Amino acid sequence: MNKLYFDKLVVGGSLTAVLYAYKNNLPIIVDIPHVPFQFDYCPEEWDLSFIGFSKSIKHRKSQVWDRLLFVMAMAGLVIFPNNIQSFRLDEEQIVVITLDNKRIEVGYNEIVEFDKEKTDEVIIYDWFAVRSGAKHEYNALADVNSDFCHTLLFHPSTRKAVRKEIKDVCAVSTISEKYVNDLYHTENYARLKTLQMMKDAGIRGQSNGYNKYGKQLHYAIKIEHMYREVYYKYNNGYSIEEILNLQLDKGTQLWKLTQNLIIQTLTT
Repeated sequence: MNKLYFDKLVVGGSLTAVLYAYKNNLPIIVDIPHVPFQFDYCPEEWDLSFIGFSKSIKHRKSQVWDRLLFVMAMAGLVIFPNNIQSFRLDEEQIVVITLDNKRIEVGYNEIVEFDKEKTDEVIIYDWFAVRSGAKHEYNALADVNSDFCHTLLFHPSTRKAVRKEIKDVCAVSTISEKYVNDLYHTENYARLKTLQMMKDAGIRGQSNGYNKYGKQLHYAIKIEHMYREVYYKYNNGYSIEEILNLQLDKGTQLWKLTQNLIIQTLTT
């Protein structure tokens, strides 16, 4: 039986957990990867220059998550990278079954856990294929008076054999978890709300010739629900801003590796 021991260990898979481990030069077990939403961007006030991100460019949180884990994995601080089949946390140890069915016991003196205490709120992403009404100038629409489908994010379609100027849409909702399966928060209601917001913004469907007065006619907007994602929010005890303010120990192997792999590469 294989056994490992760490004096202090981080467990979690969110950006908060990974950033905390990096800033404190601690090993981390990513029990469940919580990859940030692909259109979730870092606030302008976040200083991420220590891992090579310029403040003059908008960066996705998922890019930061990826880069931190990459550097930490290269430094040997990501334990069982992409190799966890099952994970159990006991009072005095962690038991991991790897993908090749090896049982490994991990002992620790101190553990810092993230992503365990869920809040009441969830973020729902409803993804729609736009079949008619996919050409317009909007990147986003907002309804400040509602938590359900409060934001529409338009993005270049990733569907196969679709022209690059075609935009699909993702509707974002922030609601209580107890309402996720409520009738008025279903995928169909999200589709109806999205359609109405697009119509109210003046978006029109595909062109359909002209009437006898020479006015351009259009088909109705048509969207098709593809899938739904539900992201939970967690009380982690630390905010990203608090962790970013922590001082880095620039004498560690992790910092030297960051300089060699990231900073020097970006400046040459």
